[in-house]
Amino acid sequence: MLVIAPVCYGLSHFALGFFRMTARNGVVLAISTISAFSRLAVIALLAEFAGLRSHFPDLLLLVEAAYGAMLLAAYLWLRRRDTTGHEPVRHPADARDALGWYRDFMAQARGEMLSSWYANAVLSGAKHLDVLIVSAVAGPAGAALYRVAKGFNNLAFNFGQSFSLAISGSGARVSRLIGGAGFGRKLAASLLASAAALAIASYALLEIRLFPAQSLSSRSHQFVFAFAVLLGAYLVFLCRILSLWLYARSRRAFVTMASFEAALTLALVASLGWKFGAYGAICGVGAASLVVLTASCVRLTRHAAHPASRPATGRAGEH
Repeated sequence: MLVIAPVCYGLSHFALGFFRMTARNGVVLAISTISAFSRLAVIALLAEFAGLRSHFPDLLLLVEAAYGAMLLAAYLWLRRRDTTGHEPVRHPADARDALGWYRDFMAQARGEMLSSWYANAVLSGAKHLDVLIVSAVAGPAGAALYRVAKGFNNLAFNFGQSFSLAISGSGARVSRLIGGAGFGRKLAASLLASAAALAIASYALLEIRLFPAQSLSSRSHQFVFAFAVLLGAYLVFLCRILSLWLYARSRRAFVTMASFEAALTLALVASLGWKFGAYGAICGVGAASLVVLTASCVRLTRHAAHPASRPATGRAGEH
């Protein structure tokens, strides 16, 4: 398993790139969803059968191997079903040079690639630094508890990216919704419904003992901890969706927001973790995501309002 899992996961990146380039993001979303629920199934299995806990690393490696195998199988099946595919067509002139098309692509999309790579590097680095920070300020026990919440945040991060790419075609509809009347009331109602759903999910996780919060003192503290973890993961999920729409409208705003998100998250995790331990660090992630989500909504609202105001300004100038 130590060999099979890395091999399957590594080979799957070719299939992942194929799905991204051919706009088959729904396939990636479906496989990522199956993989996420598989991880939760592993936790539920270990909570029910204590004798299997020694096989926890093997089961996680099995999930990663299955993720890569599903991507490879989907790629082979789609290529066999549709031999023409949707790959970018190379012109005859590019056939002389095997890298001709890729050089043209990099020349045309250099700015997009650099901004995307920069944001990924910053956010990926922050995803590892916060664990080290919590270990330093809250100790090994706090870091272990924070790592549980980090697993939910990572699932939300990856799932949010796949989901945002899958629904990227509806960006114009969302822009009209943001710029339309009554958006504030709809947003408030959605947030209240989401909070109720998260509260129910937190209670359910504690009832079935899927969430390892037994080390906390009272039942109310366990519920607050589970709710804070799920709320932070939900906010991370929403941030990933809005980040793609922000990237589509302004690369500079996207890069600025990614840098701001990473710096703010690390700062709040360090300060709140030093003051309140693992619970404060988890709340720091949620607070940073809330600030970034609010700032992204403000920027997107401004972008949605500008196109609507330009025609009216032009007509006023004509008269």
